[in-house]
Amino acid sequence: MSRRVRYHNSELASRPFYDEAPMVGPPDCSEAAFKQPLLRRCPFDLEAISWVALLSGGLDGLVWKVMVGSEGPFAVKFWDTKPPPKYMLYYAAEREAQNAALLEKLAAAVSHDTDTLPIRVHARPAGFEDAIDNLLAFSAEGRQRRQVKDADGVQISSVPRMKKCFGWLKIDGEYLHNLPQRRLRPIPVRLPKYGDRCIVRGQRHFAIMYEYIPEGDNDTGQMQEVLDFLWRAGFEYTQTLQKENWKSGVLVDLSDFRSPLNDWWHPKGYRRRDASRAFLPLPPPPPLSDSESDSAMPSSASPVSPVSASSSDSKDE
Repeated sequence: MSRRVRYHNSELASRPFYDEAPMVGPPDCSEAAFKQPLLRRCPFDLEAISWVALLSGGLDGLVWKVMVGSEGPFAVKFWDTKPPPKYMLYYAAEREAQNAALLEKLAAAVSHDTDTLPIRVHARPAGFEDAIDNLLAFSAEGRQRRQVKDADGVQISSVPRMKKCFGWLKIDGEYLHNLPQRRLRPIPVRLPKYGDRCIVRGQRHFAIMYEYIPEGDNDTGQMQEVLDFLWRAGFEYTQTLQKENWKSGVLVDLSDFRSPLNDWWHPKGYRRRDASRAFLPLPPPPPLSDSESDSAMPSSASPVSPVSASSSDSKDE
């Protein structure tokens, strides 16, 4: 199998991607749970949340910095409560919840006895079959049956530094709009290509709570460990080398990659990424020849500087 089945957004609305069970104790690492990852509910006392700052907003949601009692800081990321219109390419809440659930399972798998039940993966996975083999090699059944029998495979015994997730929660839009300080209240995010994204007063909004990652230098060696791990775990990704997706060497955008079980996984995006290429500007377009230049622009016209799409507008294109 080399192609993924793509669902219409109406179908996405009925597919579960989160579980009502609280995120307490180890996650389910069965093969069935890998094939349908469900993010568990945040166990924190939501009445103890204090809102510190509205950090950012984009195509995938709004992010607040919060404390929970004396614990934290944490980052809470909100989305729309239902799939976006058909012209949007994916349902961000679903993708990020599934990715967070899978990362929790991967971390739990390597914490078990990897000497008795080693996790062996293809060292240089090259397509969908390799990708799905590698992902399911972390499952309980995959470890029992030695999912990957490649003689040149490598053993995985640790997970690189990743942003920790504390589960999902739902909060009323009315509550957020009535936060005591105006600077904390949600504002619409204006995206020229997709229209405004906003928190709606009369709806309960889905969110995910993460550890807060402060700004800091990005070490390319640390980044490469993350990129290699995700690639060997079967994920493909397109925007991961953008600067806004990393803080202090930690990948902070968990909607930026796709598992081989995701409907939008694509073989063209499935290759090893080089962290030394991170944050480089796009190369300039090749210069026009004299004849091309003459035909492209009337003599009375003035040249116009190109405008680059923002990461929010260009994601998944």
